[in-house]
Amino acid sequence: MRLAPIQNPEKIKKVGEIYEKVVDANKDYFDFWLNHTLFHWDFWISLALTILPWAVWLKVRKKGSADRSLFVIFFYRYRYVLVGLCRHLLRAMVLHGQSDSYDSRVCPMGFLRTSRFYRFADRIQAAFLSAGQSDDLRWRQRLYRGACLPLAGLLCHGKLEYPDFVPHLFSHLPGFLQDRHKKNALRRFKRKQLRFNRCLDRRRAQGRQARGLGVVYGSVTTNIAASHCIRQMS
Repeated sequence: MRLAPIQNPEKIKKVGEIYEKVVDANKDYFDFWLNHTLFHWDFWISLALTILPWAVWLKVRKKGSADRSLFVIFFYRYRYVLVGLCRHLLRAMVLHGQSDSYDSRVCPMGFLRTSRFYRFADRIQAAFLSAGQSDDLRWRQRLYRGACLPLAGLLCHGKLEYPDFVPHLFSHLPGFLQDRHKKNALRRFKRKQLRFNRCLDRRRAQGRQARGLGVVYGSVTTNIAASHCIRQMS
């Protein structure tokens, strides 16, 4: 059944008014950025903190080590926190979500979420000590995204927090803490997935051979094959 189109003039009018406010706010902020940010102290600090990590990486990098570029991402993320902290101390912070940090008085949930980092402080420290012993690049990426980046919030004692830290924490940190002592977990998963696909292909081939009994029998055979493979893998 097709859904009837929404015809609510009041709702459409309200959305239009909000959109106009957003357009005006973006224009006002752009004018403010041109007059008070461009070529000022915070602009040069942000530019320096963006270029310097790349310069350091080009100087000390090893061509055979691809994961060293993660350090560049690490310092690039910290740039937002440092600039936001300076603006907060000088009471010159602009409320702009994607390029400036949030203050706890503006975003109260930021402080509550940041406080959860303290619960994992000892585990994060242990993971840092064992990070160099792992050969799994994905494990290191999970470490940097889930542990290093959220630590920027700790540097500011929960007062400032880059908005992307929270989704990084909850998407990467639990997995990296769970697999901290399982360096070959990804390889085992790939082997299991390969065995499952091979088993499913064999069962599907058997179902195709029995197509003379009807399409329904083939689909039922495929479903039974999938269930059988899942039981074998569990």
